Amino acid sequence: MASRVRAAGLGVVLVLVVSACATVPTGGAVQPGQAGAGGDRRNEPYIRLIPPSPQPGDSQTTVVKGFLAALASFEGDHRAARAYLTPDQRRSWRPSRQVRVYDDAADFVVEPPTPYGGEGAQVDVSASQVAQINPNGRYDVSTLGDDLRERFRLRKVGKEWRISEPPQILMLSRRDVDRAYRPLNLYFFGSDMRSLVPDPVMVPVYARGDIAATLAEALLRGPTSWLAPAVRTAFPAGTRVAGVTSSATTITVELTGTVSRASQDALSDMSAQLMWTLKQLPEMQELKLLVNGEPVRVPGADEEGVQDKGDWMVHDPNVLTSRAHTYYVRDGRLWYSENGEGKHAPGGLGEAAAGPISRPAVMLDEGRAAALTPDGHGVLVADLTVGSRVSQPLFGGTYVSLSWDRFENLWVAERYGKGTRLWLLRGGGRPVEVPAPELREVAVKELDVARDGARLAIVHDSGRRSQIEIGRVVQAGGKTQAEGFFPLGSELAEVTSLAWRDADQLAVLGQGSEGATQPYLVYVDGTRVQGVSAAPGGEMAAIAAAPGQPLLSGVEDGHVWRTGDRLIWQRLADGADPVYPG
Repeated sequence: MASRVRAAGLGVVLVLVVSACATVPTGGAVQPGQAGAGGDRRNEPYIRLIPPSPQPGDSQTTVVKGFLAALASFEGDHRAARAYLTPDQRRSWRPSRQVRVYDDAADFVVEPPTPYGGEGAQVDVSASQVAQINPNGRYDVSTLGDDLRERFRLRKVGKEWRISEPPQILMLSRRDVDRAYRPLNLYFFGSDMRSLVPDPVMVPVYARGDIAATLAEALLRGPTSWLAPAVRTAFPAGTRVAGVTSSATTITVELTGTVSRASQDALSDMSAQLMWTLKQLPEMQELKLLVNGEPVRVPGADEEGVQDKGDWMVHDPNVLTSRAHTYYVRDGRLWYSENGEGKHAPGGLGEAAAGPISRPAVMLDEGRAAALTPDGHGVLVADLTVGSRVSQPLFGGTYVSLSWDRFENLWVAERYGKGTRLWLLRGGGRPVEVPAPELREVAVKELDVARDGARLAIVHDSGRRSQIEIGRVVQAGGKTQAEGFFPLGSELAEVTSLAWRDADQLAVLGQGSEGATQPYLVYVDGTRVQGVSAAPGGEMAAIAAAPGQPLLSGVEDGHVWRTGDRLIWQRLADGADPVYPG
């Protein structure tokens, strides 16, 4: 009879290690929101696991179960797991950095042993795979129904069974990944070398002293293969990390190699990438950059080349000021809220002469706005200045979603046959179709471009569920393409609205296990989903979000609601379709 293996059932001991290391939740499970929590568990302590050793007389399946549980212990280069291997494998086993993540609820199914090679045995194991961590640290959510299957071969060493052919990858449960890894970002420049773009990777935290060095070295290796076509790096090829040291508040990074020939501007850009990448570590308050042992003096640094954590905010990937207004539709016109007071938006979309509008989108600098006609068959654009006229650059199609990027381009999603066409209107002007071959058979319901301009999020229906996907925006030779769409794992069913909350999170309206529509925060690194309380007043129809701003929702009672703590909602205005710039 097949059996299941759980770490808790094998006498595993967990030891709390108080340090700046963190555990992180992984997988797509929905977690309840907490006021003020923010979902950031980066500063929680690392919990060390001490699994049991093999015992005399253990059966073949017990040895395999013990090995699987011991894989979650990283101390001594997997010393605990090696105890279950034959002597030659104990010395030579070198698992790759790839990790296959299985579902805690399913655990491993361990089949009864079968004979192999005369006196040997083999044991088959399987589990429901939820994700994998690639060698470059990227967390990829698995397709529903993916299985993890491995075959173990064993032989006797003296009187005891030991594994003679172990897997060459790590197999960890969600809880194991929670404990031993945390999601952090590497930062690279967008195509214009102005705004930084986060590249999320899973970083092992079981080796505390190496995290800063691990991040710096990963940054110099370049972006993950998925993001690479959409971003650039300031580090010239041939640059190496000579050393990373930490004091109480300062991290010092020494570079060597071709960086010695870099210009002052390039050194400034390198400093920005390093600062944004390393300041995720809680102890980091200052950065000192050395090249061949000599301090680099960039704008803002002191005489010793020390840069402050607050430097390089000009490259903030969120690209939105705290003064951004809230916009919404009321009586078919565009309104905005200022200091809690509702006002007509200046220009054609806020005037009755423009006719009724729906689904507005506002440029990041609030200089222009766009909207759909109520029937979705036209796209309207106007300056947000008194007396401006309305243009209709697109008409006759079925347009479903609008979004502005940081380059003042208006993105439009149009239903076309069974799929979707994307249009790009530079400055809101003449439309140009954006190649998006992966969307030819995908009926997009919602589209929102990240404020960094390098990524976009979509929602479409896939079978009986809605699917959220992230794509990259590639700029090359004056042309733009949307490509590389991958799914974000979640346990949400119907998703009706989404918006980028910041560079790391989406806010979405969806149905969880209880069937009610409510907001959720979905992390774009694929690791988790957090629930937010529902607004009062009936069914929530739309959601809006922005960095450092309250969540907004349009509700079927004809009101716009907002929440700053994700628990208590307050009525903002009469209206619908709320949006922030972007």
